[in-house]
Amino acid sequence: MVTGFHMIMSIDTGRKRIPGNERGAYAVEAAIFLPIFILAVLTLGYMVKIIGVWENVNHGAVDQVTYSASKAYVEKTSIGDRSGIISRVEDENPAVSHLKIEKYRYLYPDGENNNLINLQISYRVNIDLPLAFRDGVDVKQRWLTRGFAGARSANGGMPFSEMEQDGGGTVWVFPESGERYHGENCTYVKAHAREVILTEGIRSKFSPCSLCDSGELHEGSVVYCFFSYGETYHRGDCKSVDRYTVEMSREEAEKEGYTPCSKCGGE
Repeated sequence: MVTGFHMIMSIDTGRKRIPGNERGAYAVEAAIFLPIFILAVLTLGYMVKIIGVWENVNHGAVDQVTYSASKAYVEKTSIGDRSGIISRVEDENPAVSHLKIEKYRYLYPDGENNNLINLQISYRVNIDLPLAFRDGVDVKQRWLTRGFAGARSANGGMPFSEMEQDGGGTVWVFPESGERYHGENCTYVKAHAREVILTEGIRSKFSPCSLCDSGELHEGSVVYCFFSYGETYHRGDCKSVDRYTVEMSREEAEKEGYTPCSKCGGE
């Protein structure tokens, strides 16, 4: 019985030490989780800064792209406002570096949509992240809009029922001369340059023209190629380009007053 009594007393004594053990456990938990909490707060603060830079870059780039879209009304063959976009973003965002325009296409067609403007930029937000994991954050942003190419009609917007209708295929017109629209295989089209956007595909098929130094143009620029027999791509003011064709839908061509070619019928 004495031994049992001593055992009970021993257990009671142990229970009296539990509060001290709990305080020790709290200290260990604090040592573990407090740094994690601090890192979480710091990371949240860094994310706020990064998002702030992202929004500021977005505002400046959208503003410049809007300006390019408005210029499309009078500058159909302009390469856009690449330098303006770079200057605007760099001037307004000192924390941004390694800024590059990776994809800039100006007034290009994509299926039934035309006069599109595409912009994609990459840059680094220079910010010291916790524990020096990286010296910054790499960001990419992309915008797609349509250049203002003139009012479609004086009767307001296109009704939804009309938007659902088939555009009637693709044709080619001479925007600076001619009143007809032509099919792709028409001899008139084949004999003259075609307005296209400079891409890697165009560079792989054609060489830059030595007369107009078209090799200095950036991707996304408007160039002119003779697809039937030419081997080079040209600027719009090159002496080799006297007339050129532009691709559009048959419906749009008819709305602008073009009539079918008497030779190919516009097919």
